[in-house]
Amino acid sequence: MERFPSWRDYGLAFIGGALIVLFLSVVVKNLKISLPLPLSVWAAAMPLGAMAGIWVAGIVAARVNPIFAQLAKFSVTGFLNYSVDLGILNSLILLTGNTSDVALIGFRVVSAAMAVSNSFGWNRWWTFAKPEAERGGVLHEYVKFVGASLIGITVNFGVYFIIVILVEPPAGLSIERWANIGTVVGATVGLAFNFISYKKFVFNS
Repeated sequence: MERFPSWRDYGLAFIGGALIVLFLSVVVKNLKISLPLPLSVWAAAMPLGAMAGIWVAGIVAARVNPIFAQLAKFSVTGFLNYSVDLGILNSLILLTGNTSDVALIGFRVVSAAMAVSNSFGWNRWWTFAKPEAERGGVLHEYVKFVGASLIGITVNFGVYFIIVILVEPPAGLSIERWANIGTVVGATVGLAFNFISYKKFVFNS
């Protein structure tokens, strides 16, 4: 196993953190959230925070268990996937102004699909990276990745449907905020399953 963290790990953590800020800035705009600090501060703090997390994980991985290296990278990737999912969902709401039940379901299908493709790339070439000679082709792994993700997506989307469509938003909470809560809760439920299935079934890493 190569040394962790490497400069590549730090660089990808920085890029991931920057992309997280980019996508979440759309969420902030759509939900009209008042941040305690200017967005420019978050734009600097998030990438640096991701790099710091990778550094700490390197210490823990060396002293406790190497799996913490993968968990740290999976965490950055997972947080980025949350951001892609939420960013695309809120972008579509902003662009169309449509918050009907049908639209919210359709928007979530699009945002979830884009998050899955993003997740495959980051997990294949970073979280569970290994020499190409030791793994299957990109298409083969992508098919397995999508197959493994379908169960997680089903659970994820099922939770989202129950919360957003079947349950009325609590008094004083807008449908936009309720849709985002449903997205976060649904994605969180499938997180542990995804890590195990990607590691053992898809990438065998």
